Amino acid sequence: SSQDDGPRCQDVPFAILFLIQLAVMLAFGVTKGSWAVEGIEDATVDDDTVVHDVQTHASRAVFGLLLPCTVLAFFLAHVGTAVVIPMFPETAIKMCLASSLVSTGIVAIVAIIANPVWYMWLSMIFMFGLMAYYVRRVWCMAPFAAANLTMGIKSIAENWGMYIISIFTMLVSFVWFVFWFYTANGVFFHDMAADASSSQGEGHGGSKNSDNYDDAEQGMQWGLFFLLLVSLYWTSTVLLNVVRVTTAGVVGTWCFVPEEAGGCCSSAVVSSFFRSITYSFGSICFGSLLEAVITALRVLAENAKNRARQDDDECASILYCVLECILNVLGD
Repeated sequence: SSQDDGPRCQDVPFAILFLIQLAVMLAFGVTKGSWAVEGIEDATVDDDTVVHDVQTHASRAVFGLLLPCTVLAFFLAHVGTAVVIPMFPETAIKMCLASSLVSTGIVAIVAIIANPVWYMWLSMIFMFGLMAYYVRRVWCMAPFAAANLTMGIKSIAENWGMYIISIFTMLVSFVWFVFWFYTANGVFFHDMAADASSSQGEGHGGSKNSDNYDDAEQGMQWGLFFLLLVSLYWTSTVLLNVVRVTTAGVVGTWCFVPEEAGGCCSSAVVSSFFRSITYSFGSICFGSLLEAVITALRVLAENAKNRARQDDDECASILYCVLECILNVLGD
């Protein structure tokens, strides 16, 4: 006879892999992270000027754009969840469906105007038709979705400690993004400095070997860029999914054991958050890794598609566009 030994940690290897990834990024950030362009000689640009410009633009981006947008998003989200959605849940859901169809149409029109070729027309019409079919099929489910939305808002409002966890996670995500940019900037400028010094040492001889070396070096840089993107999206997605799993646990406890789900630091909030960072953390890392790999491949496919368009290579552009659509379907 089998006995229930209590909850166990799931997908432990992926949790260990995630922690190793964080340790590697931390090591790269400590050893190679930088905001400045180091090691690359440029007769027309002074290093101090570059550092000053980078710091100036970074501070302008943070204080002039990021913080106001964050405050505005928090205000709109508070108004939406506290006033609009509780009063008009079904109308809010139908407006979201309609706005998704309108935004898809706007994107399709802009894409066709930017690149008026036959395959762009075909792909954009297909994308808009698919979205219209989706909206038509789920429109009748708006009342059911509105009931679930109302229940979710009420459960989270009674366990408002979830807002604290969400804000804390958002701050950690912001710190992670800044650290990732600092690390990636330093890693790539170290590679550029090494390439510049090696090209100066080789001189003008051995052009064929130099071309082969450049191709191999470019492939290594793309591979490194892919790994950095996976690290960026993996960590960000893990943080997001920790909040999602915690929220699901709180709502489930509120539905079935309501006496344990009331207050800021209720038993539902604490136990759900503890499960998400212990027993379920490996599963969160596993699912987040799949999503991060698909997102990173999608970014590379979009970049390759844009490069093919700049080179007027329509065949490659079509192939990359198809690949991007496949990755979008897999991601959704």
